[in-house]
Amino acid sequence: MKRITSSSSTVLLLVLLFSLPLPKAEAQQPKEILVKTKIQPTRYLTDNLKVEKYIPLETNSESLLGRIWSIKFRNDTIFIFSKKRVFVFSPTGKYINTIGTLGRGPNEMILPSDFAIIPKSQDIAIWDNVKSSMFFYSLNGEIVKTFRPAIKRITNFERTDTGAFIYNSQFTPQSQGNYSIYLSDDSGKEISGHIPFEEETSGYGFLSFSYFPKYQNRQYAWIEFDPIIYRITANNKLNPTYKIKFDSRNITESDLIKFKGDTHTLVNYRQRNEYNSLVSFNEFSNCYVISYVTGRKRNTNIIYKNNNKQVRMVIRDESFDPLGSVLPLFKNNECIVGVLQPYLLKSNMENPQLDVPEQLGSNYSTLKKINSEIKADDNPVLVVFRVKN
Repeated sequence: MKRITSSSSTVLLLVLLFSLPLPKAEAQQPKEILVKTKIQPTRYLTDNLKVEKYIPLETNSESLLGRIWSIKFRNDTIFIFSKKRVFVFSPTGKYINTIGTLGRGPNEMILPSDFAIIPKSQDIAIWDNVKSSMFFYSLNGEIVKTFRPAIKRITNFERTDTGAFIYNSQFTPQSQGNYSIYLSDDSGKEISGHIPFEEETSGYGFLSFSYFPKYQNRQYAWIEFDPIIYRITANNKLNPTYKIKFDSRNITESDLIKFKGDTHTLVNYRQRNEYNSLVSFNEFSNCYVISYVTGRKRNTNIIYKNNNKQVRMVIRDESFDPLGSVLPLFKNNECIVGVLQPYLLKSNMENPQLDVPEQLGSNYSTLKKINSEIKADDNPVLVVFRVKN
């Protein structure tokens, strides 16, 4: 029998070690963010939000806005998606022009649903759901080009910091509908292919709202009725980063199975049973701002990162707080931008509670100033807030 030397025994040991099955790496667990829905809400929005400035949007026959679906900023220029087009205003609210032509011609859009700003070219990209096409316009409103990505059923899209387009879409492997994201370049050429959300949530067929929040150089994605906020990594993967959990009455997996794909019935069920549902998630350097509905009630919680302290604000049009009608909320760098409807402001200012001026302090004088400068049927006023420390 051949004697095994010390060197050969070492080799044998290494071979045995490397032949053993390696332990599976644990999937990264997302950080849980608990949203407290039962804490006493603050009385006024301005208890937690400081008014930095306000921007009355010019009102004329060409600039009259309808419902505002999205607001984005570039070098303080304001871009507002309303009435299926993009309205452009200066940093002071002066109307510049409207981008996008509706119609059924070759360079016209039928049902635009979302837009993005292209940093390098200064173009505006608008997605048409009916034509399944991306339309590029210059700042003066002229058509630049169009393309059709190699997917359909796009719900919304965003321009990432890496220069790609990210789409939220539905794909159908076999007979099962699942929701995913998909990346393309400026010409519509595929970058990543489908990046599916977790099958146990996306496979139920719910996607009536989707969102691509940003924070610094991080790009997030999430879908309605899925409590996970995913970060899109540099190699185009979905990294589960945050898990939003409400302290009571969360929608369960059995609810999703029961109403598979029937969003309308599930929403009615959620409202009747006072279930909580995430509306928007935004991250700032010192806090998270999370908006949600409980039944039909609209709420926003500010959760501070350093000590997990949080406050709850109930946002309602009938509030005596003159800022109670500031909806929806959008993000611009480290600030929150609210849409203040003039007719609601004037109604609330005419019949305020006796202690409103004292409670709102300097913000009340700001509101009085806004009230004196606008008419009830004017375009909305953008109110720029900063979260108080």
